[in-house]
Amino acid sequence: MTKRKKPYLSTIYYSKTYASVGFTLVELLVTIILVGIIIAIATPSFISLLYRLEAKDIRNKITTAMRVAKVESFTRHQYVIMCLANANNLCHKNATDRLIVFTDTNNNQRYDNNQDILLSIQALDLDYGHTFLRASLGRHYIKFFGDTGRPRGHYGHIKYCPDLTTNPNKYLISLNQNGGIKFKPPVIQATDCPT
Repeated sequence: MTKRKKPYLSTIYYSKTYASVGFTLVELLVTIILVGIIIAIATPSFISLLYRLEAKDIRNKITTAMRVAKVESFTRHQYVIMCLANANNLCHKNATDRLIVFTDTNNNQRYDNNQDILLSIQALDLDYGHTFLRASLGRHYIKFFGDTGRPRGHYGHIKYCPDLTTNPNKYLISLNQNGGIKFKPPVIQATDCPT
């Protein structure tokens, strides 16, 4: 029996293998610069997307709350109030915490925890704008009547205004006396958002 010799691996083979492992400093710098350029280009588009998503989300919450108030007032044959509210469910024209809909059993136009039924709470979670409720006769709520489900004499609108003037996403959602809900971007009606 003859002993087989192991093939001899040259040091040249090892040196080539070790030399090709990893990145050179130039390759690493080029990669970092390219990633930085891509981020710089994509950031404004991403921020604009966040603005649009919040505006659309608030629009959906407002229209849903208006529809819930109309239907619940008619089916329950009770006064139903919709308003912007703070964290304690106190209605205010410029509240930014939530949008609430509740039955107003004692007709005092505010939510009473032990008497009224809270029908809907929509957390607004505003990061890029504010909401403002403007109802007829300077009211801080919109009342829906139980006999028809309409807000007769309590029409108005909720407007969404962005915090930054560079954010173009502003609008009104109006409610007429017949309970019709209409979305009005600034090209249809000026929002008069504070600047």
